Amino acid sequence: MGLLFNTAETMKMVARINKHFAARSEGGQINKWRKPGKKKLFKKGGPDRRSLNQIARDERVSVDPADDDDNETRNTKWLDWLDALSSAPSTTLSQFYPNSVAASATPSDVGTELSHQIWQGLSDEPNCKEIVVSVVPSDTIRVDEWQKIPPNPTGAYTLLLTVHTVEATLMKATIKKIVQARRSAGARKQS
Repeated sequence: MGLLFNTAETMKMVARINKHFAARSEGGQINKWRKPGKKKLFKKGGPDRRSLNQIARDERVSVDPADDDDNETRNTKWLDWLDALSSAPSTTLSQFYPNSVAASATPSDVGTELSHQIWQGLSDEPNCKEIVVSVVPSDTIRVDEWQKIPPNPTGAYTLLLTVHTVEATLMKATIKKIVQARRSAGARKQS
């Protein structure tokens, strides 16, 4: 079908992300990402912030490390998808940590907003027990506002981040349009 959300690669990708941000008691590596040197990579506006693609490359977060040597295409698709998130426009989403800040119409991109939501969850220790990323089909690339599940009086929660994605062919066309619009805007500035 060519859909990103139900391909074998996407299922592996989501499983990989969720293993990285799962609770240690569940075999996850969230404590690794909570270290100051790792956590700062996700902070929007931080001097050490990296794109999701760069974090994945530097930290070797791949679809399936056992497959990468045999079939580099799978990891390339994963990295392309992360790039697509950074190319998709978004508004600034609300913030829950360290202080609540309402969403705004300030321009941003999906990759930056997703990354910052991850940073907030990593920073809200010990309340955020794990971060779960869900990828769902959509007609646009976007990320929803964060959800704390279950919200409870003790403060402990799972942070659910929902990413909407489109068919692979539509994603490629969307990226192409974004690149063309940026080039046109750059050409107009030079005129």
